Parts: sequence; C-alpha cells; structure tokens
Amino acid sequence: MLATNLEGSAIDGAVTAGAIAVGAVLFALALFAFGVMWFIVVSMISRTSGWAALGATYRRGAGVDPPGRWRRVGYAEMRKGARYKGVLRMGSDGEHLHLSVNRLFSAGHPQLAVPWSDVRIDEVSDGAGPSWLPRVLRGAPMVRLSIEGVPLTVPRDVVRALFEDAGMAPPA
Repeated sequence: MLATNLEGSAIDGAVTAGAIAVGAVLFALALFAFGVMWFIVVSMISRTSGWAALGATYRRGAGVDPPGRWRRVGYAEMRKGARYKGVLRMGSDGEHLHLSVNRLFSAGHPQLAVPWSDVRIDEVSDGAGPSWLPRVLRGAPMVRLSIEGVPLTVPRDVVRALFEDAGMAPPA
C-alpha cells in the first residue's frame, strides 16, 4: 500500500507502519519506567514515614480479620512530615487498630493490625490556632497517636469513631 506525503510523492506503507511500531514501543517503555519510578517513590515514602518499620512488626496476618468498617481519613501525618491526604483508611475492633492505604499507594505499605495496647495517645489538640486566623484556616482538632515511637496524627473525630467502633471510651 502506498501513501502520499504533502508534496504528493509516494511513501512506502512499511515505513509508516515501522514508525508507528517504534512509537508504540517507546510509549510502552515510558509507561514501564513511570511504573517503576512510582513504585520506588511510594516505597521511599513508606520508609520515611515509618510505615515500613511498623509493617515489620504489625503486618496484618492471616489470623487477623479486617474490621467490618473502614474509615477514610482525609488527612494524616506521620514521621518526617509524610502526609497521607485522602489515601489512608483506618478501622478498629476490640483488639486492633487497622491501617491501610489505597491500592495505588500500596507499594511498601502493608496492611497493619496494631494491638490497642501498643497505641499511645500523645496529644489531643483543639485545632484552635492563633485567634487572628479565620476559623476555616485554624485547622481541625487533631490527635497525635504513637505506635512504637512512630507518630500518627489524625483528625480527632476519626479517632473518636475508631474508639467507639472498638467499644472503648474515646479520648477527651
């Protein structure tokens, strides 16, 4: 099959098909490289935040069932300023605090089942902030938890709901 270029000269169809094939291969390689880069970056976040260290101890095993209800957490912060915005899920039962992330961010982030006896409440903030700031900018009330020295700061309303799901009295 012959095609024509802008000047009207004949072009061999095999050359055009070859160029398309090369473009497709380059596109596939770029997608693969992006996937590898994504895996590396998300795994580095896991190590920086302390999630990987917690995973070594608290990886949810086969004998631990996930909670019946997961709560999506809009904002959470861990060690070294690692922020989990909209990707963290938390659940609880009478024995464990369960932590998980969305599948897209699961590289290096195993599901965790932390016994409540290993969860410490370090600080409860009212989110007031400076009085001169508008209320919307002052921040939500937060709770700073600690698991084996790894901090986890989450909204107070989420922590209260998790405690209630576990049948425990929520923090003040």
